Formats: sequence, C-alpha cells, structure tokens
Amino acid sequence: MPRPNLSDVPSFYHNYINQVQEDNVLEAIANNGRKTLAFFQSIPPEKWDHRYAEGKWSIKELLQH
Repeated sequence: MPRPNLSDVPSFYHNYINQVQEDNVLEAIANNGRKTLAFFQSIPPEKWDHRYAEGKWSIKELLQH
C-alpha cells in the first residue's frame, strides 16, 4: 500500500503520515514490529516488574495488555 498523497487526506492526518519513514505501509508495519521487539528484548529481566510509581503498570503488565 503506497503512501497517500497529502492532498487526498484531511490535514489532521498530515503529521501522522509524515512521521512514517517508509513509502509502503506494509514495510513500515514490518519494520516497526522488528524495532519494537528489539526494544523490549533489550530490557533486562530484572526490570520487567519495575513501576515508576505505585499503582502504575510494570513493563511486563504493559506488554500483556
């Protein structure tokens, strides 16, 4: 699926479209999945239960939702 022409979509969406680096949406989805997986795999297991404040979700809980 190619990048939409900005003149074909409401201006509200222009910023979102411009944030995507790839010209093909399927390529963008695949790249994002790989980057997201690599990011979470880089977090040491001892930090999976960390919460930045009481009552907030841990990294593990975030991934499960």
